[in-house]
Amino acid sequence: MNREKCDETEDASTIEATKHYTIEQVFEQYVGEFGNYQKLLTLYVWIVIAPLTGILLVSSLLILLIPPHWCKYQAPNVTEISINESSTDWHSYNIPRKSDGSGFESCFIHGREVNSSNESVNILKCKDGWKYDHSLVIVTAASENDWVCDNQWKALLPHSVFSIGMTLGGIVIGILSDTIGRIPTIALGYSIAGIAGLLTNFTSEHYTLFVAARAVLGAATPAMMVPLVIRLFLTMYTCGGVLPWIAYAIGKWRTYNLITSSCFFLVPLLSIFTLESPRWLLAVGKNTKASDILARLARINGRKIPNSILMNIQAPNTSQAPLKHIFKYKIFLRTFLLSSTIALLYTMIFAGHNIFVANLSKHPFMMLSVFAGFDCVAAVLSRFVADFYGRRKSMCFACFLSAILYSITVFIPKDLDRLIIAVAFSARMGITALMNINAVYSSEIFPTVARSRLSSVRMCISSFGTAFSPILVSFQFFGSNTPLFLFGILVAVCGFLMLPMPETLGKPLPETFEDAEKLNIKSNESQKENNESDDILLQKV
Repeated sequence: MNREKCDETEDASTIEATKHYTIEQVFEQYVGEFGNYQKLLTLYVWIVIAPLTGILLVSSLLILLIPPHWCKYQAPNVTEISINESSTDWHSYNIPRKSDGSGFESCFIHGREVNSSNESVNILKCKDGWKYDHSLVIVTAASENDWVCDNQWKALLPHSVFSIGMTLGGIVIGILSDTIGRIPTIALGYSIAGIAGLLTNFTSEHYTLFVAARAVLGAATPAMMVPLVIRLFLTMYTCGGVLPWIAYAIGKWRTYNLITSSCFFLVPLLSIFTLESPRWLLAVGKNTKASDILARLARINGRKIPNSILMNIQAPNTSQAPLKHIFKYKIFLRTFLLSSTIALLYTMIFAGHNIFVANLSKHPFMMLSVFAGFDCVAAVLSRFVADFYGRRKSMCFACFLSAILYSITVFIPKDLDRLIIAVAFSARMGITALMNINAVYSSEIFPTVARSRLSSVRMCISSFGTAFSPILVSFQFFGSNTPLFLFGILVAVCGFLMLPMPETLGKPLPETFEDAEKLNIKSNESQKENNESDDILLQKV
């Protein structure tokens, strides 16, 4: 009897030793799906990675803000004129008012010529430089180098170059991540970001080198966003509300940039204690190292993996369909192009709105903080709305509501600036909701066999939106609220492009291109049925 039991035990152990386990089974049965290590890793991403990513994105805006400014003026050689430079009389005497009467010009000055009996007044461009009001805005690279008026493009170009760097960097980072691993790529990205950020401090007087440093910093950004998930966007928005006041307390962009850039080197140091993804190690054939890491993970979680299990872990299936197969499925190809175009447009609006408010508001730091608060509210609400009403309907509603609100700002009298800001705040919430829902939606319409690569291509396309955003802001030349009106037009286009897109709520994720094609076909058929029923109802009415 005992011998039979021993034989049964040996047979069971033999079967266990020869059985192949997937990485999911190993985590579920032996390592633990959310043990001590996973909790520490989540905490690390929450308190280190997400805030540093927020610092990078917000700081790129803060150091290039343009403070309120006006032309320097040399006192005329007239003894009876005594003007206090900081008073309203000084401005009214030397600085012309804007044509709409909303304030004083920033780039023009009165040129006075006093004859024996007459005084002629001409409006001239600034010749002796500018004075800046740093009571509300810190000393920035723009004010330090006079990147204003005719040279304002110098303060806007780094934003575009930064975005182009993100686009190119996304391609390189993806290749590096699959070649050298996730953790080394993240550590390398943060190291490059820290070096490029520090170089920014020493190259502002050499504009070409300054722009090159911003491009390199942008190229490192995708590596810094690799560990982020959708839920951590809320932490980024929160940091966006706090950072302006830290910068304001410091007072100078060089000191602020030196501190924040130095913080990036924290991640490479902590990466020493961060374990590489065992899934990636198995995928590239490094089974021994993957087994060692799985054993360490189990020990940290208070568990143990038998050696027989570690020796029989099955490598994950990494076979992926070539991207060129997308051209065989015309309906899904249309969906992908529409999704990429929508991402391009809303990224352009989101980034342009930030630049517009930061540079044109009298209180840019307050505006950025309030916007961050609205972004947090929109991020929370959008998640519940999308889960209740569906992704497509929620995004369409957000688009058309934002379009209406942006358009309204053109018809509000300019003296009601607080009302304009309130309406712009509400429109901005729609854009944030669109971004958050679309981040989830894009992963639900792309097939598993090409999801990561299609998402990377879409992200690269959307990065060009940030590059084009300063162009939208430059249209303020035609009117102070013209950029807001353009935002409204573009977000309305997003809404119309969203109409033929499929609904994904409650539907299984597509595994292949065929599944993605069927998802779109079924969605089109259901939309046609709804339209036909609506037509019949209208005819009866």
